[in-house]
Amino acid sequence: MHYGGMYAMSLRADLSFNWSMVATSVLIAVSAAAAALWIAFNISKTSHRFAAACIMGLAVCAMHYTGMAAADFVCVASKSSPAWTIGGIYLSTLVFATIGLVLVLLLWNLLGRVSETTTAPLKKS
Repeated sequence: MHYGGMYAMSLRADLSFNWSMVATSVLIAVSAAAAALWIAFNISKTSHRFAAACIMGLAVCAMHYTGMAAADFVCVASKSSPAWTIGGIYLSTLVFATIGLVLVLLLWNLLGRVSETTTAPLKKS
């Protein structure tokens, strides 16, 4: 997906790759994702699943930055200004709000599951 997205960008630049870095990024992505998925589906402890999520996050970041290091963009013309962008102070606010909303929803989901497992029906005599 990462390299497909890089090819899909509309740039006035030539794109070339360092193929050994590309291979390294693919190796990082496949091995770390495989380890995270194995942990997630073979171990049922919540702490281990949290570790698997952290491994998956590290795999995505490592693959991304290794993939970007493998790419070489050479500008071939001046770039026109885009018709619509989100940038400046609005970008950080949008990212913060989106991540905050996702974290609140995940916490709400987790707390709902914990309360379902800890409450047992009362026996009537």
